[in-house]
Amino acid sequence: MSESFQSFIANLGHAISNGLPGIKAQFLMAPPGRGKSYPDLEKTGGYLTGAVCILLYEKEGSLHIPIIERTNYDGVHSGQLALPGGKLDINDKNIETCALRETHEEIGVLVSDERIIGQLTKLYIPPSNFMVHPLVAWHPQQPHFLRNEREINKIHEMPLKSLFDEKSYCLKTVTTRPGIQFESPGIKLNNEIIWGATAMMLSELKVLIETFTEPGKNL
Repeated sequence: MSESFQSFIANLGHAISNGLPGIKAQFLMAPPGRGKSYPDLEKTGGYLTGAVCILLYEKEGSLHIPIIERTNYDGVHSGQLALPGGKLDINDKNIETCALRETHEEIGVLVSDERIIGQLTKLYIPPSNFMVHPLVAWHPQQPHFLRNEREINKIHEMPLKSLFDEKSYCLKTVTTRPGIQFESPGIKLNNEIIWGATAMMLSELKVLIETFTEPGKNL
């Protein structure tokens, strides 16, 4: 692991502990119509709890994040690009345990507790009624991925520096089940587009990194 990666991990950890950009940074990439605040979740009858993992590692001299492409299924997130993660299990001790367990189950990468950098701002996802907690962690070398074929169609490796490239950003036309279309902010990745909750969480990561480094430099 390079010295620059070690320094980046330390700086990111300090930035997280000093205060998160929060939903203001997330909503920079929000689909239209979401509003700028969460609904009163107590009045909606509660929600499900989940966790995802933003796993940082080095590949060919730059930092990357694994992004999963979900298989097609009868659900609101069918076929979407996402971060590895899922629902909090009854046997999970906490959010961290959930995120790391799901990462191992979905992409075959075992991440130990001591490689957790911190958590970003939790994000409520209305279509699936989930409150998702994004965990940030690191891996000492380029991982050997083992895809869960039942849940994941493909694993993409996203260069972290692409978050700071204006050419990565676009609008994605989304068609909902009733046939209603809208355009959502997105991030291009290997001829696919990251949008929705995943783009919102990566947006907060981007804004956080900008607090301690020149955008895109040495990533």
